Amino acid sequence: MKNGDHWTVIHRWPDGSLAVQNSAGNTVTLPCAYVQESVELAYATTAHRAQGATVDTAHLLVTDHLTRALMYVGMTRGHTSNRAYVATHQTNSDLHEPHPEQTMQDVLEAVLNDTGVEQSAHEVMRQELDNATRLDRLIPMHDYLCQHDARLRYQQAFATCGLDSGEQADVMASPAYGALIAEFRRAESVGLAPGRVLRQAVTQSPLSSAHDTAAVLHERVTRLVIRSRKHPATIAGLLTPAPQATGSTVLPALRELERLIAERADDLARQAATERPNWYDALENAADPEPQLSKHLLREIAAYRERYAIVSHTPLGNQPPRTAYAQSTHYTHLARQLSRITQDREPDRSSHDPNPSPTGVSTTPLEST
Repeated sequence: MKNGDHWTVIHRWPDGSLAVQNSAGNTVTLPCAYVQESVELAYATTAHRAQGATVDTAHLLVTDHLTRALMYVGMTRGHTSNRAYVATHQTNSDLHEPHPEQTMQDVLEAVLNDTGVEQSAHEVMRQELDNATRLDRLIPMHDYLCQHDARLRYQQAFATCGLDSGEQADVMASPAYGALIAEFRRAESVGLAPGRVLRQAVTQSPLSSAHDTAAVLHERVTRLVIRSRKHPATIAGLLTPAPQATGSTVLPALRELERLIAERADDLARQAATERPNWYDALENAADPEPQLSKHLLREIAAYRERYAIVSHTPLGNQPPRTAYAQSTHYTHLARQLSRITQDREPDRSSHDPNPSPTGVSTTPLEST
C-alpha cells in the first residue's frame, strides 16, 4: 500500500478498523489509528492527482486560481458526464476602492487565459500596467469618487423632497440608488437643479405601490433629463465628468482619472481599427457616411466593450438586463445610434443589393445569443 492508492471499503469493524479491497482484488485490514491519521475519502481529489483517472461522472470546482491545463484535466475524467461548478465571490462592501462583482464569465476567462506557465518579470509588469489603465477598473474608481461626493451634496435634497425617513432609507438601500445618484449628476451637468428634479420626480404620482422606489425615481429623473433636450458632455459615451464635485480631496483624483479614461478610449479605438476584430467588421458594414461620426461611434463602442467585458462578435453583444441600470442605459444609447445609421443607409443598400439584409447592417444580429 502506498500513498494515493484507491481502495474500496468492504467492511467497517466495531473498533473503527476497515477492511478494504483494491482493483486487483487484494484485501487488507487497516487499523483504526491508521484510518484516523492517513485515510481519506477518494471521491474528492485535486486536478493534479486526478490525471490519468477515469470515472463515471466527474464534478469539477472551478475557481480563478485554476489553470487552463488543469481545467482540461478536470473536465475529461468522466466517462458518462463531466460537470463544472464555477465559484464566484462577493466583494467586501466595506472596502474603500470599488470592486465589481465577479461573474461566472470573469472566472472562466481568468482560467482560460492562465496557461500555467510562469511569466517573466517584464511580462508581469506589462500586464499589470495594462490592467491599471483598463476601463473596467478606471471607470468604477471614478464613479465611486463621484458617488461619494454627490451623496454628501444631495443629502439636503433628499431631506426636503417629500419622502419620509423610512422611504429615504429604502431608497438608499436599493440596488438602483447608485444609478439614481448618477442620474442626478447627469441632470446637474445639463443645468438642472437636483433638488428640484427630485421633488418633481417624487410628486409626479404616488409611490406607495412602487416595488422599488429608487428604480421608479431613477426612471422619472431620466425622463425629466431627456425632456430638457440637453445632452451632457461625456467621455467616450460612458462617463459624465464631475465639474460640480466640491471635495478638495477627490478633485485631483477625478481629473487624473478622466484624463486616463479619455486616453484609454482613444487607444482602444486605434487598436480596433488596426486589428479589425469581427465586431469591427460588423460595425464597418453600417459605417456612417460621415467619417468623423463613425470614428466617434467606434471610440464609444470600443470603450463600452472593455468597460463591460463584451466578448461577442457583434458590436454590443447581448442586451443587458434592466437591473444593470448603467450598462442598460449605455447599451440603449449605442443601439439607437447603430439603428439610426442603418436606417440612413438602407435606401442606398436596397438600390444596389437585390437581396438586402432586413437589418441593413449585416447578417449578424446586433443582439446575439
